[in-house]
Amino acid sequence: MKQIKVFIGITLLFLVILFVLQNVEPVTLQFLLWSFSLSRALMFFIIFALGIIVGWALGSLSRGRPG
Repeated sequence: MKQIKVFIGITLLFLVILFVLQNVEPVTLQFLLWSFSLSRALMFFIIFALGIIVGWALGSLSRGRPG
């Protein structure tokens, strides 16, 4: 079982590295008066991390309520 987890982890790491290497070109984000450039892979990572945080926060709020 441990070997399967290691294999899956290495495969996912390889796919993430491949994704990052193919998405290094910068994109410009504009919001109201702000404008900044960052790599597409970094933008995806930030959005993914924010989604995890929001999902965790909403899940913990719903577990705290009765019913």
